[in-house]
Amino acid sequence: MFLQFIIIFGLSATLGSYINVLIYRRSFKSSASGRSRCTSCKKVLKAGELIPIFSYLIQKGKCTGCKKKISKRYIFIEILTILSTLIIFIILGFSLYSFLLTASLLFVIPLAVIDIAELEFPSFLLFPFVYFSFAYSVYMSIKTFSFLPLVAPFLFASAFFLLYVITQKRGIGFGDIILAFSLGGLIGFDIYKLAFAFIGSFWIGTLVYLSIMFYQKYKKLKTFDRKTQVPFGPFIILSTFISILFL
Repeated sequence: MFLQFIIIFGLSATLGSYINVLIYRRSFKSSASGRSRCTSCKKVLKAGELIPIFSYLIQKGKCTGCKKKISKRYIFIEILTILSTLIIFIILGFSLYSFLLTASLLFVIPLAVIDIAELEFPSFLLFPFVYFSFAYSVYMSIKTFSFLPLVAPFLFASAFFLLYVITQKRGIGFGDIILAFSLGGLIGFDIYKLAFAFIGSFWIGTLVYLSIMFYQKYKKLKTFDRKTQVPFGPFIILSTFISILFL
């Protein structure tokens, strides 16, 4: 059990570190290859400065070169990845599906973060996620001798597409539909889970929206109003994983 925990922790920490690289390279419009550098002084980071979480704590959240503060976002994403992976394995056990969901974090976490920051999904993450998810649907279809696993992503995406048409593109974006297609493949053909993931995304979105509005009213801020665009992708992702893990 302890060895499994070490393996999971090491896997998730490495994954979280690479997710940070993907988001960083997206922000600075550079390739995911090459040496990692400080965002301020461009100093090439040494191996000891790339250890997930620990290097941040040892360096007290500062670059060893220019001494400027490192964004807390990096350690937040690493901790989020580790906690998400632990929850997956604790609930689902040490299985192929657990590893599949953990691998999907490589796509869904940066997609959520970038959607929040830019209100769009980068194609270099979204479309590989489509292939990754649909490949799993094909595998399950062959394994179970059933076409239903192939129906799930289309069914889940069609619910959001219908909303897309009804709201005349104001409620969600087309990228959300593609994201839903991929997430539907991970859920599989389970009507209850698919329905909960769909409805739950709106519940979560409404709660977040109202919380922001109340917070701004309490703090007397005016940076967010009813016309402000809200990224919907993170709500779909969160609702999907709640559906998979707890239903």
